[in-house]
Formats: sequence, C-alpha cells, structure tokens
Amino acid sequence: MRAEPHRPTRRKGDRDFGSPDEIIPGLIVFDLTYDMVCQVKAVDGRHVELERPTGMAPWRRYFRKIRRATSGEARQLAALARFHETRRRGLE
Repeated sequence: MRAEPHRPTRRKGDRDFGSPDEIIPGLIVFDLTYDMVCQVKAVDGRHVELERPTGMAPWRRYFRKIRRATSGEARQLAALARFHETRRRGLE
C-alpha cells in the first residue's frame, strides 16, 4: 500500500483577512514569517501585535503575513501554554 503525499489544505496566496478590521484581540493566528501559532494581543492600524504563552516578547506583524489558525494549531497553542505553566511552577 502506497501512502499519498501530504497536500496542504491552503494554497499559496490564500488570504484569510481582507482588512485589519476582521482581526480582534484574543484570536489565535498563525504567523507565516516565524512559522508558528500565536495569539493576537492588539491591532494597530495595518499591523498586529502577537504573543505566545512562553514569555517570548510580543512582536508586530503586517496583517497579510498572518492567517487564521487551524483547530489543530489552536490545540497546539493551548498545549504549549499548559506545558509552559507546568515548567514555570516547577522552577519556582
């Protein structure tokens, strides 16, 4: 039996957000530049401030360089937050 190659569910050039008005704080998104899932902290014009639960400093990204996170990516971010909290408690 031969495995099928992975086919991305999104095509290059697909855009999730037509304008920054569609992005709200707390939304889980995927940063295409850093290739990681994160959460919207604030929206400032055409730029979005993003953060991760790991204590990494928030960063800004142009709104076209992010997309909505899939449900699996959202679960990944939640698991990362739980893991980081467990580690933080163990180090104190």
